Amino acid sequence: MKDFIKSLKEYRIEITEQDIYMLMSFYSNKEEDGMNYEHFMKDLISPMNDFRRKLTDKLYSKMDPQN
Repeated sequence: MKDFIKSLKEYRIEITEQDIYMLMSFYSNKEEDGMNYEHFMKDLISPMNDFRRKLTDKLYSKMDPQN
């Protein structure tokens, strides 16, 4: 939990202690006695919209023309 709080502070995300405990409870990983960061990140990062996806595809094709 200390790493999670440290990360929030590094990214200047202000959150109450109550909200931290709520997140930790919701994303708890019962098997490893910690937080399921993969699940948390999937929920945090939204899918790319059509514009972002096309732009990313275009950039990748320029970086790797052999594709």
